[in-house]
Amino acid sequence: AIDDAAQRAVAGARPGVSSTVVVTASTEPGDTTVTTAPVAEESIVNVPLPLSVPQGQTGTEEYTVPAGRRLRITDIIVQNPQQDQGTLVISKGDATLFTYSLNNMFGVDIDQPLRTPLELLAAEQLVVTVSCDGPGDLSGAACTPNVLISGVLVPG
Repeated sequence: AIDDAAQRAVAGARPGVSSTVVVTASTEPGDTTVTTAPVAEESIVNVPLPLSVPQGQTGTEEYTVPAGRRLRITDIIVQNPQQDQGTLVISKGDATLFTYSLNNMFGVDIDQPLRTPLELLAAEQLVVTVSCDGPGDLSGAACTPNVLISGVLVPG
């Protein structure tokens, strides 16, 4: 009976669909490229948005939702591993969603699970902007916070 129930459950299950997120990063600010392989159904995505912003400057990283898709963001993780000083803003296009003071992030990751997903439509951008007041690593010349966006890409 247990085997029959398991076989019925598996027979009705949809095959899993996955995606691959390819990140090409460089040491130059603004040179991170995120590409998501196309899929037909829902797919879980993890989008790293690392930044390297020289002291006294502002830099951005962006993720654009692929054509024909919608992104439902379920989790955001912000890291400040070097204890940099400045401000980090996460926006949907021009609309600010979250603002973080890097000065208050010492040795802790900020995990922002979202009870209701944030949704971005095809061609909309998630933008991370960092204003670097000073790197925490005195031997460094740039603020280097990291943002990880997790969610689901759905047909859109």
